[in-house]
Amino acid sequence: MQKKKQQLRQWLAAGNVKFADVAAREEAARVLAPVGARTLLRNLLRRCGLPLDPRVEGVRQDSLAEAARTLCAWSGVCPDDTRAARRIVIEAKDHARLALPRLASEEARQLRAELIEWMVVWVNDPPLFPAWVKLRPARLSGERNQAGQ
Repeated sequence: MQKKKQQLRQWLAAGNVKFADVAAREEAARVLAPVGARTLLRNLLRRCGLPLDPRVEGVRQDSLAEAARTLCAWSGVCPDDTRAARRIVIEAKDHARLALPRLASEEARQLRAELIEWMVVWVNDPPLFPAWVKLRPARLSGERNQAGQ
């Protein structure tokens, strides 16, 4: 992974890339080939420090704030590409459900369950989600912003 990370940094610097959109992601995949799983490329791009198009970043689940930010961004993408947006959010929800029983603490499981609920709300009504999440009270005690891996 270190080698791919270094290759990505070199490619970004050489190409003077300032924003990772879908075209930049596809070019990065070509430059880094073979890059393996789509999630590996997504994680490499997330760590590169560039602003990311929602279609590149996906749905963040490392904190409630990041989940809210990325799901709201997907609400903005949704009118342009409804199928792709729904597919990405449903995939993130499914991954969160798979991870739920493996989480170490009860607090982490509660937070992940909350994130799953947020994604279900998003899938049911993407344009409503940004208003809904602003009104959503924090139901979790303790550290509310950490997803707890």
